Amino acid sequence: MATNGSSARLAVPSSEPASGQTYRGPFAIILFFMWGFMTAFNDILIPRFKSAFELNYSDPCP
Repeated sequence: MATNGSSARLAVPSSEPASGQTYRGPFAIILFFMWGFMTAFNDILIPRFKSAFELNYSDPCP
């Protein structure tokens, strides 16, 4: 088998992730559960925020 002087290498995928991609999976999982907990606690938190910030439906927006 003749080659033209350059060594031919097969492209082998690296087992290490590229820079900046190491925290995408855990970040997405944490974000998913945080979003779910915020949605589940809406019924509890909205009345508390309304009383804490003295909000009601009759006041117009500034």
